[in-house]
Parts: sequence; structure tokens; C-alpha cells
Amino acid sequence: MPLPVSLSVSPKLMDMETLTQEDDNESAYKRFSFPNEIIQEIISRLPIKPILQFRSVSKHWLSLISHDPCFPKLHFNRSLATHDRTSFFISAFDKLTQERHFLTAPLDGGPVTHLITLHDSHYDDSDAEHLNGLVFFTSRNVPIYGSSGFVINPATRKVFKVPPPPNRDFPIYFFGFDEFSNEHNILCTCYSSIRHPIAIGFMIFSLSTGSWRQIPVDLEELFPRPHIIRRIKHSVCVNSVMYFMLNASYQILAFHLTTEKFSIINLPQGAIPRELTTRFTRHGRDTRKGNSPFLIIDKGLLGVVCHDLVMETNKIHIWFLQDYVNRVWVRETVMVPESWFDLDFFRRIQYYDVHSYVSSCRRLSGDMVNAFILDMKTKSFKLVNFNLVYEFLHSNSVWFQQIRSYVESVLPLREE
Repeated sequence: MPLPVSLSVSPKLMDMETLTQEDDNESAYKRFSFPNEIIQEIISRLPIKPILQFRSVSKHWLSLISHDPCFPKLHFNRSLATHDRTSFFISAFDKLTQERHFLTAPLDGGPVTHLITLHDSHYDDSDAEHLNGLVFFTSRNVPIYGSSGFVINPATRKVFKVPPPPNRDFPIYFFGFDEFSNEHNILCTCYSSIRHPIAIGFMIFSLSTGSWRQIPVDLEELFPRPHIIRRIKHSVCVNSVMYFMLNASYQILAFHLTTEKFSIINLPQGAIPRELTTRFTRHGRDTRKGNSPFLIIDKGLLGVVCHDLVMETNKIHIWFLQDYVNRVWVRETVMVPESWFDLDFFRRIQYYDVHSYVSSCRRLSGDMVNAFILDMKTKSFKLVNFNLVYEFLHSNSVWFQQIRSYVESVLPLREE
């Protein structure tokens, strides 16, 4: 009677067979697949979640989605035209645990979704800028730590912490995009409060190279008082130019990312406030609002808003730079319902973002916050409520500081 034969296959042979099978599947896929342009055209119309899942279909699809530089731009342009791919980005800081939570919520309000938690962010001051689906978040505590910068993709939940510039004191960061090189950059102003006279410089960080370099600039040619650069906190970027509001001189500093040159733009006379603050009494209550002009981007144009007359006229005046070469400004006016003054809308307004004025979040209860929204597209006002579905957000030690809108993007970060 023949003995049973035991067959054994070495692990190396099994691995070779597996690889051969994968190669056969890949070859079969390529024989029967559509052209790359057709595949990308179809996938670009989908939400972010299935796109990320489709990266596992094959090596070919992974390459089309994650490594083709044209696909993120194609998908983002589709997202811009699709309203259901735009959401709110909300920052909440827990003073007790020293943690910062990033959340997302629909534009019409509703439950929030937790995205990321940072454990090394500071509380004192913060800002968020959105470009091409990426959010650049800065956290400032200048007297002690300087600033920290984070590039975040809310759609993919990826985060990249920007390394501090070498041998520089108190960096303050700003986010920009150079359309010519198709590259995101971080501009940094650095100064020292110890040296006399105060030394101020500019450096730029490239997400593609991951390195800092100095930008040569003679500030004295631009400003009689270079120290006013230290007061810059916010910037906007359009058409490869970063703009900074210089409230001390009522001028705009422009930095051209392609040429790396600075220039000065004077404000239109109507955008300069009569006074920096306005005190008024409403329903027997004394209050005040700040009137400093601030920069916006709308319809691809740089705009300036100064609302120091809004209480007297029920109007918001917005000046848009229609002709950059000849410095031609055109004014738009938005009527404000009188009932919105009772909600302290203009006393608490923070910034302008993606066709909307957005105020800071206001806590209504342990599980509810809201924000005031002025939609510039429809010229309508609304109050948006957000449900805090997570227990850790119910604590009174959690402060809601930033709310911005963002558009879904598959754009990768350096760490990916």
C-alpha cells in the first residue's frame, strides 16, 4: 500500500506565485481598462471617501489618484462647482487638557465630525487659511513660544507640522500658492525683540522641497518704519500674490510668489475708517466694535472691507481691486437687516471666508454652538447651529475659536 505523499511549498515559491497572480491581474486590468483621461474624468466627479478607497483597486489606479499631479487639481475644480463638497472647518481648544480639536460640519449646520486632535498647539491666538483644499492653521503665543504652523487636509485627515525656520526668533506664518510653479509656500516673518534695532526678515518654506530659504528684501525702501511688519496677523492669496493689511499705515503689502518681490498698494479713500473703534448704545446697553479694514478674496478679486459706518447706514461697503495695474477700485454695497444688530453680529465679526462673513462661534449650551453667516452670493443672513455630539466637547473649558469653510481635495501633504 503506497504511503501518502506530503507536498510542501516553500514560502518563497508561494510569494512568487502571489506576485505572478497580481501581475496577471494588473495586466488583465490594463488590457480591458479605459484610457487614463476617461478614468480620471469619472473619478473626479466622486466624493473624497470612495476615491480614497479606489486607490486599492490596482497599482494603476493608485498611481492615477495619488501620483498624477493633474488629478488633485481636476478633482478640486470639480469640487468647487459642487456645493455638497464644501464644509465648515472648526477649531476648538480645551484649556484644561491643552488639546486642540479640529472638527467639520455641513454648511447648513448640524452635527460636527471630529477630524484631528493636536497635542502641541497653543491657545493665545490662532488663525486658519484655506487654499486648494488645504487648511493652514497657525497657533501663536509670541511672548513665550513664537508660532507653530500646521498644514491640514481635512478631507484625508492628514496633518503636517511645519518645522521652524533655522536661527530665527518669533516666526509668524502665512500661506500662499504659486500658480506658475503649482506649489504651496509658507511665508514667514521673523524678528527679534532682544536686538536693537529690531531685526526683521522674511523666509519662505516650500512644501515640495521641505526646506527654508531667506528672501532678500530692503524693508526701508518700502516702509519708513519697518517695525510695523510685526503687527501683521492675517493674509489672503489670489493669483500667486499674497496680500497683508498694514493697519498702522492703511496700506496693503503685496508679495509676488513667482518673482518674490514686494510692492505697496494704497487703500481707496472710502475704505479708511474715521476712527478705529465706534462706541454706541443699543437698547440701553453700551458696546463698541472695531473698525479696522480687513482683506477678503471674492470672485478672484482682492477686496477691502471697512464697516465703521454700518451702524449709521445699515450698509457694508466692500472695495474690490478691479484693475491691478492701474489700481482701480470698485465699491459694492450690502444692506444689513436692522434686526441683526441686536445679535451683536458686527461686534463679533471675525473674517470673510469663501463668499461669506463668519463670526466667531458662540456656545448656546453644553452640546450646541452657533455662528452668524452673511452669504455674499445670495446677500442673505442666517444663524447656523452646530451639534456637539462628542462628550469631550461639552466641557466649559473648550473654547471654539475658528470656523472656516473648505473644499474637499485629495492633494497629498509632504508626509504622505
